[in-house]
Amino acid sequence: NTRCLEEESTLKYPSLEECVKHTHLRAPRWLAWATVSLFCSLHLLVPISMGFIAVSYAMCFRGKHILQCLEWLVGTLLPADVFGEVSQYLGNSSIWAAATQAVSCPDSHGLLCTMCDTLHADILGPALMISFLLLAFLPLPPIPAFARVFQIWYDIFNFKCIFHQEQFGHLVGKGRPLLFVIVPHGVVPLGCFLGVSYVRSYLKAVDGVIFAASVVLRLPIMRQIMMLLNSMPADRPNILKVLRSGRNGFIMSGGIAELFLSNREHDRLYLKNRKGFVKLAKDANAIIVPMYIFGHTRLFDQLATQGGIAMAFSRAIQGSITYFWGDYFLPFPYKTDIQVVCGAPLEIDWNSPDGTVDHVHKAFVESVQQLYDENKEAAGYGNTPLIID
Repeated sequence: NTRCLEEESTLKYPSLEECVKHTHLRAPRWLAWATVSLFCSLHLLVPISMGFIAVSYAMCFRGKHILQCLEWLVGTLLPADVFGEVSQYLGNSSIWAAATQAVSCPDSHGLLCTMCDTLHADILGPALMISFLLLAFLPLPPIPAFARVFQIWYDIFNFKCIFHQEQFGHLVGKGRPLLFVIVPHGVVPLGCFLGVSYVRSYLKAVDGVIFAASVVLRLPIMRQIMMLLNSMPADRPNILKVLRSGRNGFIMSGGIAELFLSNREHDRLYLKNRKGFVKLAKDANAIIVPMYIFGHTRLFDQLATQGGIAMAFSRAIQGSITYFWGDYFLPFPYKTDIQVVCGAPLEIDWNSPDGTVDHVHKAFVESVQQLYDENKEAAGYGNTPLIID
């Protein structure tokens, strides 16, 4: 039987590593790669869902308002003078005229109208819209055992989790929650799911709630997966509610901004100006625990970069609008080792002179840097420096 922190603070024979080696779920490698590729493809659901909604809307209303919506969207994103020039250009464009003819139905000869009539859009359009809304809002109860499903990916990523139990044994059951702050984000946070499955299976005493971007919890299928994993939107009221109740939490501090910093050459964190998690920990009297995921940024390449339109729009909707790829230019992750390293908890007395937000944030940044320096060679990073923005 696997022994957890709730039973003792230090593990005797068999070691935790041996327990993981012999008890985690396994599957044929082809099945593991197929499922992880499918899961990564789900992270393209933000643009896919937007297109799905647009198609459903078009089929419901036969394109009568599509151009008006497009005009409103462009007018919202562009400055007034630029929008005026764009409008003037489009007014004289033969392509725009052709597009208008294609989607409009003044005499039922538009392309969209023909397609809608063929597909019985009066029925199919509302059905698609209703099914999307049901999946986007359908709640599911959390099932802790569901996290074990992700163990079938341990072998294909040579997954390791360096988690020193003795650092946490004296904190369990003492009334102060733990806030695990995970870096870097990566394009697809696979390492986060692997790490959570590890904690849920072998370190149940430090398990907690996963805080995710609210838009992820409104995407069909992804919403159901995240709710089964006991996930909540990463907003201040939810985080404080969980931590003040004594439960632990997992959060990725870099968010969308750090996602767009991700590249396979080096790890780059968006951390210097991210102090919100420290303020939350202070308000909830929580203990911050740094976690670093090696290999997270080496899983994919991505098209968008820092500072582009895609990044600005993604941060506005709190969801990533970017195309990413791995092997074969598809959302199949590159073969990369993933290693999760958990640092020592920052046991701060928030009422002491050292309990200021700036002081604790500085200590956290130093702890992350130390985690990286101490483990980068074992993780295959060599002398690659860590960049912290």
